[in-house]
Amino acid sequence: MLSLSAFSQRIDTLWMVNGTRIVGELRSISVGIVQFKANGSAVLNIRRHNIRTLSAKVHDYKVETLAGEFYYGKVLPSENSGQVVMMGRDIP
Repeated sequence: MLSLSAFSQRIDTLWMVNGTRIVGELRSISVGIVQFKANGSAVLNIRRHNIRTLSAKVHDYKVETLAGEFYYGKVLPSENSGQVVMMGRDIP
């Protein structure tokens, strides 16, 4: 589960599997649902399988995987569909 505090408008990006790119603010990711506030729009609830990858580089995030591992850092896009890259450090 990834929980994020709301900040002022940021430039986070979602790349959808259909080729659409959505710019706005990543709000949360929890059990397959991504909450994303698109610029000039309401909060969208998007199923994870519809997202190719995402980028959230403005702030560092604490991320817990389903396996219970923790990571802290920037969320960067991956070349592999359905994945992201964490740029930062592991949390023991």
